[in-house]
Amino acid sequence: MENIYKMIVDKILGYKSESIQEVKLSGRQEQDKPLATLLNDLLKVFSQQDGFDAEIIKRDKELILGMAVFDRANSILATKTHLNFTKKCDFSYTIKNLCYNQIQGQKMKEILITNDDGFESKGLKKLVKMLRREFNAKVTVVAPSTEKSGSSHSITLTRPLRFVKVGKRFYKLDDGTPADCVYLALHALYKTRLPDLVISGINHGANISEDITYSGTCAGAMEAVLQGIPAIALSQFYRKSENSKRLDFTNALEITRQIVAKILKNGFPLDKKEFININFPSAKDEFKGLKVAHTGKRVYNYKAYANKNPRGVEYFWLAAAGLEYERQSNSDIDLLLQGYAVMTPIMLDLTAYNKLETLKKWAKI
Repeated sequence: MENIYKMIVDKILGYKSESIQEVKLSGRQEQDKPLATLLNDLLKVFSQQDGFDAEIIKRDKELILGMAVFDRANSILATKTHLNFTKKCDFSYTIKNLCYNQIQGQKMKEILITNDDGFESKGLKKLVKMLRREFNAKVTVVAPSTEKSGSSHSITLTRPLRFVKVGKRFYKLDDGTPADCVYLALHALYKTRLPDLVISGINHGANISEDITYSGTCAGAMEAVLQGIPAIALSQFYRKSENSKRLDFTNALEITRQIVAKILKNGFPLDKKEFININFPSAKDEFKGLKVAHTGKRVYNYKAYANKNPRGVEYFWLAAAGLEYERQSNSDIDLLLQGYAVMTPIMLDLTAYNKLETLKKWAKI
């Protein structure tokens, strides 16, 4: 089995075949110590730690060494300091969680978060807080620096983009779209391993029916599945009587917790280039549970408001869309307005297969 930690040892610390150069173990400098001997010494230290099964540890001694050196390479233990694991290593996080999970065949999960409301969005912050509390996962956030609602699946090709770090594994992408955020995060932040799941949201407002094609929230999930990564898009519907900046995400967070747990444990239920779109009902409505539904059919308009700036130049604001729709029983929008959380599988193949023959006959091909 390919061992990423062996690669780290090789590349970062100059690990050569069967020996480690200039490793100091428990106060002694070990020059070219045989790997097997060094591993046995390390095994004794690890075996004394709470929660470690000695038999499991013995299955992959090399991984233990890799984790030890990887930890050291991250400045928790410097290359030329004593490898006194019982005193200098934080087993509660770096070694205990990462190494123990790896040894049992359960890699620590990686989750990438984005949205289209911007990095300061309440829905985003609530989601990140819940995930970091509930899951033993490395959660990374890359979100637009400003609101990008309605940006759809656009990417930025005419100017450079830059990450701005705003917290631990939390970045804003300066003037980037949600699709930019996912695209560049995969390129710049995931050098050795891609995330296990991408989550886009929680959006302030619904993304249902054909609105999905406008949605920057859904586009974050689209970009992920284009790159082969499972993804879900999350949106919180609210009514006009609600304050969009004071939304109640209680039901949304609990449903998301259950869905994420199921994905991380059992795998993603959809095929490649398909994502799950989830809309949560208004907190003002009686919550009736979760249902799976097809997309409905919205009714659209092209309203806009005209005005003039102080110099007399005319400009326009596009009118906010309502939720007019064609009545269809058990569609996503129909169920959402009844108080259900709605989950819809979305595919990126937009071909109308049942019309291929119709088009061929029409074009006389």
